[in-house]
Amino acid sequence: MALAIPAMATHRTTAAPFGAAAPQDWSLPALGIAGIAAAFFEPDSAIEWDSERIAHVRQALTEVTAAEVRPGLGHPQPRP
Repeated sequence: MALAIPAMATHRTTAAPFGAAAPQDWSLPALGIAGIAAAFFEPDSAIEWDSERIAHVRQALTEVTAAEVRPGLGHPQPRP
């Protein structure tokens, strides 16, 4: 299926949506998906998002991404 507006997939815009600390480049599809996710989730008031917690979560996500995605294919590998 072809996109009605192909340039939409590659266009980037600088934004700081959903309470982001700093503006970043976002694709329009990413903003749309993040908007849908934000509509259904809310912050857990019992969790304090300090710099240590953010660093820990960022590291965990980096490790999962590196371990589960095969280079060049972008498909998750099965977990052992």
